[in-house]
Amino acid sequence: MLVAFRADASDVIGSGHVMRCMTLAGALRQDGADVTFVARTLPDHLREKLIAEGHALHMLPPISEAASAARLPHAYWLDTSQATDARHTAAALDRTPVDWLVVDHYALDQEWESALRGHCRHVMAIDDLADRKHDCDLLLDQNFRRQYEDRYGGLVPPHCVLLEGPFYALLRPEYARLRADVIPRSTLRRILIYFGGSAFADFTASVVDAVLSLGLPEFEIDVVVGAGAKRSDIDAMSAAEGVRVHQQVSSLANLIAEANLGIGAVGATSWERLCLGLPTIAVTLADNQVKVAEELAAAGLIRLMGDISEVPADRIAGELGRIAAAGGLEAWSRRCMDACDGQGARRVVERMLHLCKSNCGAVERSR
Repeated sequence: MLVAFRADASDVIGSGHVMRCMTLAGALRQDGADVTFVARTLPDHLREKLIAEGHALHMLPPISEAASAARLPHAYWLDTSQATDARHTAAALDRTPVDWLVVDHYALDQEWESALRGHCRHVMAIDDLADRKHDCDLLLDQNFRRQYEDRYGGLVPPHCVLLEGPFYALLRPEYARLRADVIPRSTLRRILIYFGGSAFADFTASVVDAVLSLGLPEFEIDVVVGAGAKRSDIDAMSAAEGVRVHQQVSSLANLIAEANLGIGAVGATSWERLCLGLPTIAVTLADNQVKVAEELAAAGLIRLMGDISEVPADRIAGELGRIAAAGGLEAWSRRCMDACDGQGARRVVERMLHLCKSNCGAVERSR
């Protein structure tokens, strides 16, 4: 089976789209698939990671032009029109029709997907927003909701298979392996602080200071920062008793498994924390995370503090102090583990393989 992925990563876009595509790509390769990635913007460390994992990579030519009729809210992510990007992608596929073309990009919709129909047997869209139409045969939205209303009604073709919820969350294999040995948290001793990338390094340092000011006895704090974090901040945090700073880690899995409580952002890491049963004090980083965050909070899976730009570090520390005093971690941890089991990538691959043999459509949602 030949599979091509179209996704980008940058300071604006983040790395989550490419990372979850890499997870699915790894699961597909286990079934013997040949995988190609097509990208226009990609940091060097992600290029190296893709190649190291054995995937082919085609970089589209850099371009900056005004996107005509930029009707999508995230059109600025593309730096060109969908038509131009589709032509470049078609050229990268080198006239060889792939079995699956997987697109994970908020700036691309049915216009782009329809233009690539002649270069693939099936189209899969990975989406979170339900804010645009898709011409796809399979759509994955791994976000948690207490009730799965018909969000994609009128946005996908009638035959499209919908896979919705953390039951299909794309997590790397180590999460399922570690989950087998995870015990629901009952004591609060080790905290994991991670907000994602280097853009929030200053806020991370402020949260560490605020947590330390609580004077909680015998606490250990693991802090994860990006490659661009200031050396002065890293040194200052590392100097504090009980604090370990980890820079540009390849996987959070072991740190999540070893922690008793997380402090971090809503996003792709949410499903990793749920899978390993880590209760979390969370903030949102973007408007498109708010609805999912509110759903997670209403289900008792996170303590939501608000948008990172509006939440002072001492408020997060105060919430930590209240949790430490009140207890109740074990029930919270069990709720998290019930929401996501880490087998989502395997399930998605099974649906892709099935649809290569059948054009039957169905709706499949998280249990």
